[in-house]
Amino acid sequence: MRYRQFEPVAALAPYVRCAWVMSDDAEAPNAELDHVVPDGCVELIVHLGASFQVEQSCGGFRQSPGSVIAGQITRCLRMRPTGPYTLVGIRFQPWGAPPFLEVPVHRLTDHVVPLSAFFGSHVSTIEDRLFSARSDLERVRILQGELIGRRLSRSRHDAMVAHCVGRLTETGGRIAIEDLTGPHTVGSRQLERRFRDAVGIPPKLLARIIRFRRVFEFTERSAPVNWIGVALACGYYDQAHLIRDFRELAGRTPTEFLSQDLGIGRCLARAEMFAQHS
Repeated sequence: MRYRQFEPVAALAPYVRCAWVMSDDAEAPNAELDHVVPDGCVELIVHLGASFQVEQSCGGFRQSPGSVIAGQITRCLRMRPTGPYTLVGIRFQPWGAPPFLEVPVHRLTDHVVPLSAFFGSHVSTIEDRLFSARSDLERVRILQGELIGRRLSRSRHDAMVAHCVGRLTETGGRIAIEDLTGPHTVGSRQLERRFRDAVGIPPKLLARIIRFRRVFEFTERSAPVNWIGVALACGYYDQAHLIRDFRELAGRTPTEFLSQDLGIGRCLARAEMFAQHS
């Protein structure tokens, strides 16, 4: 498996966290399911190659719909590839997707929508161009160019929510929600509504996801992992609190999740710490 991450071009920097490319040439992928965990971001993903099997909450599997807009996920997504693939993605900032979407972002939460719902038949042209590109950098440039042409409205960017998300990130999710807005006078209900419209999930849930993802930073620093120390450093009450959060958001215990060294889920969880910028 190969993963590369790229900084957004200047025109997209206010809305996009990064662009990325992931690929695997394995003809017979590992049969074990990958656990993709929440990251607080909406993603645009162009899928080239073999499809994925995605576990359904009611049991069984369905085939992935190919190129998609993936909304916020609030729980672990279990999936596995069926053959060689290449994914080219845009990871929006938590507040960054609305200016490019024709539907409220909260309607995408815990849903994956075919990219054709937004780009129509032009999706096939985008896929063909990315398939024919000669490098990851060229693929990223093509997709970012398509997104720039897609921007619908500057007015759908909520600067106050962006400020609040910045505060959550700076504090690792360890800030009282009532202290988020700073000089802005916003009631709790209005704040919830504006997060729903701009991010797709409430501020408390985003804070929880940010705290959860900080664990990966600390677990890369030493081996064996001091789980009590990690729990306290990341804002958990104790180790049991951390384990409960992992079971709910990652579908397994921290030790079980971190053992999937080569999986898609582990790769994406570590991605922004070990980015390859171009």
